[in-house]
Formats: sequence, C-alpha cells, structure tokens
Amino acid sequence: MHLLIWFVNSNFENALSASVIGALYGPVFPAILRLASDILPPEVHMISMGLISAAASCGSSLFSFMTGAISSVKGIHTLPYVTVPLGVVLIGLWGLFPSRLPTSTSLD
Repeated sequence: MHLLIWFVNSNFENALSASVIGALYGPVFPAILRLASDILPPEVHMISMGLISAAASCGSSLFSFMTGAISSVKGIHTLPYVTVPLGVVLIGLWGLFPSRLPTSTSLD
C-alpha cells in the first residue's frame, strides 16, 4: 500500500491506501505488548510495558511532527518518503521478535 501511494498519482487511491495502512497497523501495538508479556519474565512486565508504551508515544508524536513540518515546507508529495521507510523499519523490527516462545530448561 505504501508503494501504491508512492507511485500512483490519484487522490482517491491514496486515501484508500492510507486507510488500509491505518487499519493494518492498528493492531500492531497491542500485539507487541502481548508478545512482550509472553516472552519476558513476569518480574519485568511492568517496566517493559512502560518502556514500550513510552517509546511508542515518543515515536508517534515525533514522526508525526516531522512529517507535518516537512510536508508544510516541501508539499504533500513528500509523505511517501517518510511513510515507506517507517513501514520498512516496522517490518524489520517485527522480524526481530522470536517466532517461538522460549522453552525453560529446569533441572527438577
């Protein structure tokens, strides 16, 4: 969808693609919180959830501000140049999560 916004010069298509991107990125934050609570030990849940939430809030406000400042100076056509790299980084970070839960090895 990011590439469609980048290469297709249609306001209707860009609005439709942006809405699909928003609908697909919506569940990412709760999914990351759930995955982190499954992977991390219970004694660090409170701190890790706070750090994840703080990083998400900081990133969402910082990149929204940067995108708005750039597009007000250079024009709205610069939006894909910000959203496509952010999507690539999101996919890369998501790929760093383990695909299976770690198994505990105890000597009971």
